[in-house]
Amino acid sequence: MTDIQISEEGAGATGCRPKASPPPPPHPPQAPDGTDDRDDAHGEVTSAEEWDDALRAAEEHIRDVKQPRGCFECYAHPGSSDHRRIHRYSRPADLGRHFRDEHLRHLKDGEPAWCSWCEIKLEHRMDVQDHAKIVHRVHT
Repeated sequence: MTDIQISEEGAGATGCRPKASPPPPPHPPQAPDGTDDRDDAHGEVTSAEEWDDALRAAEEHIRDVKQPRGCFECYAHPGSSDHRRIHRYSRPADLGRHFRDEHLRHLKDGEPAWCSWCEIKLEHRMDVQDHAKIVHRVHT
């Protein structure tokens, strides 16, 4: 037999102390820009009033924050679903990648494009990219 004693605190046969449970998170999750993440597409939005609130919050976020994580083009495009309109990416760089892959890549040089948010025509792909950076703060 071994001389290991089991304490009343629940230590195992190895004599190790039990692991302490992690403390609960102190605050609701927040994005790096300080905004609350509860209004993004991952939250539970069920009623029409909640959709209106989520869409309003998405519009304010896109319009007002220094480094947006919501896509202005997806929000303003008439064919976008509500889920796509309120979606927020984890980081501004992820939004930039989305914008490049979904909104710039299909444009051919010399082909005009349309900014659905500002409702203006842009002549070239580079004009769209510059407009997104200067006006909408989306860096690709």
